[in-house]
Amino acid sequence: MTSLRMKLAAATALTLLCLASLLPGGFAGTAAADDGNLLVNGMFEEHDGTVPAGWEGDCWDREEGYSLFYVEPTGGADGGAVAVVENVELNDARFQQTVPVEKGKLYRLSGDIKVEGAGGGWGATLSFKDTYTYSEPIFDTGGQWKHVELYGRAGAGQKDVTVYIRLGGYGNLT
Repeated sequence: MTSLRMKLAAATALTLLCLASLLPGGFAGTAAADDGNLLVNGMFEEHDGTVPAGWEGDCWDREEGYSLFYVEPTGGADGGAVAVVENVELNDARFQQTVPVEKGKLYRLSGDIKVEGAGGGWGATLSFKDTYTYSEPIFDTGGQWKHVELYGRAGAGQKDVTVYIRLGGYGNLT
């Protein structure tokens, strides 16, 4: 199995902070070592203040001001950088990264999420692009970090997967 690690945050009406990982390993309940992380810059340490290196912000409704993407240098569960996704209007907004995978191999996408005020829709989740599969939806963590995990097996002929750390979901705006 493989696993994914990173942090994400959202502010204002929605706050999402996440430390996630995509790493090979078994079904053990413990997180895999950082050195096996398939994500580039999974802890968002490298950034220009707006976009973490290796990541891109994307959203369903691209109208200016609907969703904001930026990085805060501190505030993560470990005190490190936090990537922020803020939905000012209802939207499906996310930081995303595409990583190589091996067909038939099991992967674990896991992370710690901190979210505030995510009403309706899918809330804050981790997910794989085009699968309609999400981690447990989180709407408010009361200022605490919550650990979530999602498993998926790479299909025949699949060479990569795009992972999302998101507010909202397909047809379910938050």
